[in-house]
Amino acid sequence: MRALRLLGVAILAISGFVVVGSTTGGAGAADSSKYLTAQFHAKVMANEEFTLAGNVKTHFERLVRLQYKSGDTWKTIRTVTEAADGDGFEFTLVTTSKTRYYRYYAPSTTGSGGESGAKIVGYAKKVTVVSQKATYFGLTPSQQCTDDIHNVTLYAQFYPARPGRQVVVETHTGPKFGPQDRRGSVAITFNPGTSIISEYNLQAKAQPLAGASAKFSGPVSYSQGVCFDF
Repeated sequence: MRALRLLGVAILAISGFVVVGSTTGGAGAADSSKYLTAQFHAKVMANEEFTLAGNVKTHFERLVRLQYKSGDTWKTIRTVTEAADGDGFEFTLVTTSKTRYYRYYAPSTTGSGGESGAKIVGYAKKVTVVSQKATYFGLTPSQQCTDDIHNVTLYAQFYPARPGRQVVVETHTGPKFGPQDRRGSVAITFNPGTSIISEYNLQAKAQPLAGASAKFSGPVSYSQGVCFDF
């Protein structure tokens, strides 16, 4: 049996989603042209950029306004022009730090060919802000003997998942990176790179993404020291 004894300690201090809700309309059959759709993610983090899209389907050029509900009124935050080809419109780089209802509004207008376009008021779309979370964080192995050092793997999982979002952990040999998978999980393997007797904390950091802030996991301790045979 071998017992690990720490003869010296070096401390390394290492620093370190919004649910798109249902669309509601009035009584009777829903008009598909009045829906707003949220692209790319079914959930978005606070201040993360997202896109709202739709199609007024009038086949002539007209203005479309993006509005959010404030009390009993609707405030316009963006205006775009839907082209005459009827391919629809997009409001890109939309962000919010709080739960909001969004809709589109197309004022009444007359097309260049004399076409008459009545005003269109789209259905409300709820966007709910949720907090980022580090749902799991672990390390294996968490202890090693200085005369038998192997690679270490750090495991972490973040919510909401963002496939490809970079996660970083600072180590004695510099920062090590790994991308989240579709479940928000990441595994980062690295060599401690030293035979120095030491103990230090490791912490995973999900990097800032599209306006959303970074998210840190809790710390986990790693140590290596001289081992003795009994």
